[in-house]
Amino acid sequence: MASCASSSLSGRAARSDVRGRTAVSTPAPRLLVTGPVKLLHANFDRRAGVTFFKAVQADATGAIDCGGSAPVGWDGETDLEIREGEGICVAAARDVNLFWHARSGVSAPVPTQHAKR
Repeated sequence: MASCASSSLSGRAARSDVRGRTAVSTPAPRLLVTGPVKLLHANFDRRAGVTFFKAVQADATGAIDCGGSAPVGWDGETDLEIREGEGICVAAARDVNLFWHARSGVSAPVPTQHAKR
């Protein structure tokens, strides 16, 4: 039987949870959140035809251009990493309220130590 143990979390960047709510009422993508964050989950009516898009900064102003974004196959249930200079946009086929939860800040990979018994 084997078990896994993670090393100490010290040395990681400070992170905080961020939660939001937005009403989506257009089939055109609109900005939901900008990076660096890790989207943890989103709650919404699955019948509303919600689609998520990944977008990048359009120019030196730092503005995110949802118009030129590409669909991303995010299901709203798994973690989705959004880097600095990226954003997630959202569109829906019909009006829907969307609640989301993310963790801000960039986290360094945590090394994993494996221990055997």
